[in-house]
Amino acid sequence: MKIYITDAFGNKRPASWYLPHTILEVLDTNSTRFLLHELTQMEAQFAEFQTQGISFPELCMVESIASGFDYVSYKQKLKDGQAQFMSRNATDFPKISMGMRPYTSAVIPVGVGFDVNLFEQQAAQRFGMSIDTEGLADCAEYIDKKLDESWHSGGTNPDGLVNKGIFDYMNGGADAEIAAGTSIYKTPLSVGAGGNTWALKTGAEIALDFASGIEDVFKNSKKNYMCNKVAMGFEAHAQLGKKKIIDENGSVTDLRPYLQRTYPQARWVIDPYFDAIDFAGAPEEVWDGAAGSGAVLFYNDSPSVLKFRVNRREILRPYEYKGFTTTVNTYGLTAGLSMRRTYGLTYIKGVN
Repeated sequence: MKIYITDAFGNKRPASWYLPHTILEVLDTNSTRFLLHELTQMEAQFAEFQTQGISFPELCMVESIASGFDYVSYKQKLKDGQAQFMSRNATDFPKISMGMRPYTSAVIPVGVGFDVNLFEQQAAQRFGMSIDTEGLADCAEYIDKKLDESWHSGGTNPDGLVNKGIFDYMNGGADAEIAAGTSIYKTPLSVGAGGNTWALKTGAEIALDFASGIEDVFKNSKKNYMCNKVAMGFEAHAQLGKKKIIDENGSVTDLRPYLQRTYPQARWVIDPYFDAIDFAGAPEEVWDGAAGSGAVLFYNDSPSVLKFRVNRREILRPYEYKGFTTTVNTYGLTAGLSMRRTYGLTYIKGVN
């Protein structure tokens, strides 16, 4: 008997492309064909899973990695290049690559698997349930949480391959703007009458910090970019909801809607990673997860500023099998954050 699998485009492929011949030899019974049918349906379902409680899909453009690449590369632009007035007889043109750094990031897998037992699956099916759905949901959640960690903190795999996250670039130190030509800009936290954290500041003092972050993106980029996204932690967001401010009409109003009306172009992303940043590896800045390590990030999320290179949903074939139990190995791929324009971002540290 020949067994074929129809893919998403309607093409019939020999099952030998997907499963080992030792499994195909026993696919003459209804029960074993049932498992093959379930696995192929399961793969289509896994590709469509969406998980809750993660931030990276909201924070910037997510771009997939082409098949077969071990590394991805990009250039980071630290300042604008300038064209020049030239002689009509010039033989050399100024190069726009001046002030650009080449970077190469390794593609690192993030993986987790689960087991499907034929008889457990059949028993569950009699009651209209599918045990593999829970396994798929868990795998999708575990992978996405690790990818979320990669966006923020980067990571190192057992082979020593390193990817950078956003906190690698938030290392300005003191009130420096760009440290050693690698960091994004830093906006100083203003001094409040009752204290410098947002819990101790008045609504007007917090609004001053917020305005500084918004305007610094425009100023530092020499009007190349405007701030259209603000990432903050739950605690900072909660303080915005507790504070009041006197608006332009002389009325006392809540600070949060006031800021949203004042800067309608800036979308807010509430992200727990920014509450208390704990990150070892930045040489200039101190992120220890203690008081003062909460931050707010102001930036333009254009792909010309930053991208997150990632594939979220992959299944490794052929499946691992032993007796009536099949192990499904799922994985994602990440090449970390590609920071292409450092002057399109700025952060304020110490908000909580």
